Amino acid sequence: MESLRVALPSLRSSAEQLERDGELSLLSLRSGAGELRELAGQVRAVEAQARLVEGEAGAVEERLRKGRFLLEARQVKLLGQLARIFPIERVSEDVYAIRGLQVPRDYSGDDERLSSALGLLCHLLLMTSKYLGVPLRYKLLCHASRSAVQDGASVYPLFKARQERERFDRACVLLERDADSLLSARAIRAPPRTHVLGKVGLLYQETVSPHSRLKSEGKSERRQQSIMQEAIFR
Repeated sequence: MESLRVALPSLRSSAEQLERDGELSLLSLRSGAGELRELAGQVRAVEAQARLVEGEAGAVEERLRKGRFLLEARQVKLLGQLARIFPIERVSEDVYAIRGLQVPRDYSGDDERLSSALGLLCHLLLMTSKYLGVPLRYKLLCHASRSAVQDGASVYPLFKARQERERFDRACVLLERDADSLLSARAIRAPPRTHVLGKVGLLYQETVSPHSRLKSEGKSERRQQSIMQEAIFR
C-alpha cells in the first residue's frame, strides 16, 4: 500500500503528460487536415487551369491546322494558274517543251528558241519558289531570252549567243539544281535522268493534282472541299 502511495504521484504525472501529448497530437492532426484541405484546393485549381490551357491549346492547334490547309489550297490555286500560263509537255524521251518551245536534254538546237524556253523555265521556277515559300539554292535573273543564274559573285548565262559553252552548261546545271530543291521541299522524288522540264512537270502534277497531299488529317471530304472553295474563290 505504501508503495502505491509512493507511485501514485508518478502515475498521475504520466497520465497528465499523456493527456497533454494527446491534445497536442489532436491539434497537430487538425492542423494537418487543414493543410491537406488547402493543398487539395490548390490541386483542384491547378487541374482546372490545366484543362483551360488544354482547351485553348486545342483551339490554337485547330486554327493552325486550318491555316495550313488554307495556305496549301491557295498555293494549289496559284500553281494551277502558273501551270496554265507555262504548259509543259513531253515531246519525246529526251525532249520536253514549255509553251511550245522545245528543250532537248543536251540543250542543242536553235539558240534563240532554246534561250527563250530556258527564260520561261527560269521565270516559272522563280514564281513557283515564291508561291511555295521555298528559297532557291541559286538566284535566278529572269530577263526573257537573256536570263541567267547567279552563284555567289558569278553569273552564268542561260543563252549561248556570244558566250562560252562551259558557262552556259554551268547555268543549266544550276537551273536544274534549283528545280531539284523545289522537289525536295515537297518530298517529291523524280526518277534518275529525268529531264529538267520533266521534273518541274512532276512537281506540278504532284502538287496541283486533286489526289495530291491536300487532304488534312481529321477533315471530312465535304469539309475539305468547303475550305478549298473558301481559299480559291475569296
